[in-house]
Amino acid sequence: MRKQAISMLLGAGLSAGCATPQEGVVAAVDPVEERAHAAHAVVENYCQGCHLSEVSTQNTKALDVFDLADEDWAEGMPKKQLLTVVSLLSGRKIRKHLRVSATAEEVTAVRAFVADLLKRPYQQSTP
Repeated sequence: MRKQAISMLLGAGLSAGCATPQEGVVAAVDPVEERAHAAHAVVENYCQGCHLSEVSTQNTKALDVFDLADEDWAEGMPKKQLLTVVSLLSGRKIRKHLRVSATAEEVTAVRAFVADLLKRPYQQSTP
């Protein structure tokens, strides 16, 4: 497997020392951004019925909390709400609209994203 990966890199001209930015070296992925995308996918999978305006236009109360159609759906959410999302997904606060808990891996992805958000100063206040 490793030999295949190395062969692919060499075949693409991306081996160490021979690639330049002009040759299309792929930029490193920002881990915070990667966690944000992973968390969005998990939350959308479980919560889109109420929190995606493209699907649920009737549940305005849920959409007021967050709308997954917004790329920055969690920006500005208070700490309590962010932790509630994690709690709902992990099954500790199952409600009738969330019948199945997320996997441990999915909960870990959302928890890591929430931790990233809570590191930001403006995110730590709760109304």
